[in-house]
Amino acid sequence: MAFHIIGSVTTGSVTLSATATKYVRTTGSFVTDNFVVGQVITAAGFGVGGNNGTKTITAVVALEITVAEALTIEAAAAGRSLTYPGVTVPVASASTPSSSYEEIGERARAFNGTLRSTVRARKQTWTVVTKPLAQADATTLLGLLTGTPPVAATGDLTGAVSVHPVISGVSRVKIGGGYRVVVEYSLMEA
Repeated sequence: MAFHIIGSVTTGSVTLSATATKYVRTTGSFVTDNFVVGQVITAAGFGVGGNNGTKTITAVVALEITVAEALTIEAAAAGRSLTYPGVTVPVASASTPSSSYEEIGERARAFNGTLRSTVRARKQTWTVVTKPLAQADATTLLGLLTGTPPVAATGDLTGAVSVHPVISGVSRVKIGGGYRVVVEYSLMEA
C-alpha cells in the first residue's frame, strides 16, 4: 500500500534566471517553498528549451537551486516556474494506514425519547507509518507535510481528498551500515 502526497511545492510564476548549473531567483526563498535535495522538479517558461523539463536538485539555498543536469545561461525573466509534483509514500505494513471517522454535528433525544441526529458530515482521519525511508525521501515528505495546508492525497484507501497533515513522530532506524527514517503522521480530511 502507498499514499501519494501532493503538496504545493512550487515557485509559482516568478522571475528566474539560469546559470550553467543553477536556477536563480532574486526574491523569495526556495527553502521556504520546501524544495529539498533529491527532488526531481519540472522547470517551465524558459526561452532555452534545455532549461525546461525535469531536473534533479543537488543543492538548495534561499536564492539558488543547483541541479545535476547541465543548463544554458539565460537572463532573468518573469513567468517562469519550478514545480515538484509530490511523493509516493510507502506504508510500513498491512496494518497501516488505519482510519477513523469523526462525526460533525450533534445527537440529542426528543422529550419522548426518540433520537434526533443533526450529523452534518463525517470526516475521516488516516494514520500512517512509513517504511524506513532514505534521508532525502524523508526530508521531502516532511517538507510536504509541513507545507501550507490543505494538501492533496491519493491512495488505496483515501481516493483523492484534501487533508491537513499532522506529524506525530520521526525516528531513525539502523539498517545495515546506515540509518533510515520512519515517519508517523495523520492525514485529517479537510
